[in-house]
Amino acid sequence: MAGLELLSDQGYRIDGRRAGELRKIQARMGVFAQADGSAYIEQGNTKALAVVYGPHEANPGLPVSSPA
Repeated sequence: MAGLELLSDQGYRIDGRRAGELRKIQARMGVFAQADGSAYIEQGNTKALAVVYGPHEANPGLPVSSPA
């Protein structure tokens, strides 16, 4: 059984990039005005969204929950 060919004979990946080329990276900060901090990062088909609310006082008697 033959393995998947990652590079063409000319040295290109399936999406047209060379072996050492990275996908385009996009980043935005402050995407949620209500949060204390937020960021959106995208690279290729991977997308990540991070939102921070706080700081809040720790209360060991209550279960941890996220804001509504």
